[in-house]
Amino acid sequence: MGARTKIEWATASWNPLRGCFPASEGCANCYAADMARRFRGPGMPWEGVADAGGWTGALRFVESALGEPARWREPRLVFLGSMSDPFHDLVREEWLDRILQVVDACPRHLFLALTKRPRNIRAKLWGGAYGRFLGGVRVLPNLWLGVSAENQERLRERLAALFAAPAAGYFLSAEPLLGRISLLEADWAGADRAARLLRWVVGGGETGARARPCFLSWARALRDGAKAMGLPFLWKQWGEWAPFPWDGRRSEHPARRILPGDPPELAVRVRRRRSGRVLDGRLWDEFPAWPGAPSRGRIVALQA
Repeated sequence: MGARTKIEWATASWNPLRGCFPASEGCANCYAADMARRFRGPGMPWEGVADAGGWTGALRFVESALGEPARWREPRLVFLGSMSDPFHDLVREEWLDRILQVVDACPRHLFLALTKRPRNIRAKLWGGAYGRFLGGVRVLPNLWLGVSAENQERLRERLAALFAAPAAGYFLSAEPLLGRISLLEADWAGADRAARLLRWVVGGGETGARARPCFLSWARALRDGAKAMGLPFLWKQWGEWAPFPWDGRRSEHPARRILPGDPPELAVRVRRRRSGRVLDGRLWDEFPAWPGAPSRGRIVALQA
């Protein structure tokens, strides 16, 4: 855990924390909980933080993981907490102190801390351990803060809390995408601020046996909002469901979901390997620029 990752929007994952607990409807089919459930036995990585039902709510600090980023010689885009939430209610300030020291000591990497609990960021980082570690003056240039939002309601509440915490950069992960998200919605007061502060938008459908469908219009709205703001956009996957044009014949597919509209939209369950990542005829693999980004490979500098 912690070396190369198959997650499309990162080149490494780092998990100095283990454990979590559902925060909203986006957590219902959590991939991390499924993985932890499989490796929860005595002596296994997720012992004590997961049981047969998923997360127990417990959280554990993994001190042995702290040395991993220093051993990665080439710059990496690091998902900080792919198997946890770095701003979980139970995260202790002394744990964050140790994590921040590692981030500060590895300026060649860009660390992406993703959370569904942005309300905790300011208190746990800037107002607590973060502020003391940085002297209350500067932010770490290689630590970006991001929120996961599954629909418009969660986007509004979480972006507002995210922007209340000073950071070198902010990003949005709309995965699993469970509803239409419009970054430019006219009646949303935060749209102008998001356009100024966000650096990256990532989206994707849900995976797993109980996955819920993602519809084509939702993916397009997310992409179009990101492009209208001049932001790099990455479409990670369709997940278990693939969108199909409405033509009547496919409506008889045994595993199907219909989104009412004019015209209505149809999604059919084809499994992740078949659904792919193509949106409107192309792959959307855009990455933001960052100081340590290599000039070739998966990380492409698209934004100054």
